[in-house]
Amino acid sequence: MNYYAPFYRPSYYPQMPMQNPPESQNQFGQYQQQMQMPMQNQPTPQPSNDMIWVLGEIEAQSYPVAPNNTVTLWDKNETTIYIKSVNAQGIPSMRILDFSERIPNAPKTAEKHECHCGDNFVSKDKFTALEKKFEALEAKFNSISAVTSNMEDN
Repeated sequence: MNYYAPFYRPSYYPQMPMQNPPESQNQFGQYQQQMQMPMQNQPTPQPSNDMIWVLGEIEAQSYPVAPNNTVTLWDKNETTIYIKSVNAQGIPSMRILDFSERIPNAPKTAEKHECHCGDNFVSKDKFTALEKKFEALEAKFNSISAVTSNMEDN
């Protein structure tokens, strides 16, 4: 048995080359021929850009992602990449990465370390001031103990 699908049409029809029309063709036929000529020159498809650009962290958080998928989002205004994932239950999570340019032959500079440790540590200036106060107290103590020892001896 031969099955025939009357509404099936292939998605691609090869273009037939246009033959020279006979001299007795009417003006409408000439107009059709002129309109078909530019349509034969189809533009070449441009390569797709797979980067998804967002405008900040708020837009990255609101970007929809299907369950069990991960999407990389690039910030247009800052040097930040957002990696947004959604697990099977539909719960999203996002990692935020900052990127910077690495210059190949740039001179390396020593970084100045600043400690923001709160009350756990004392600066060198404060320690030096405390050390001077201690030495002054130690000198007074030694002079008082020398006077007291002289009194006991007499």
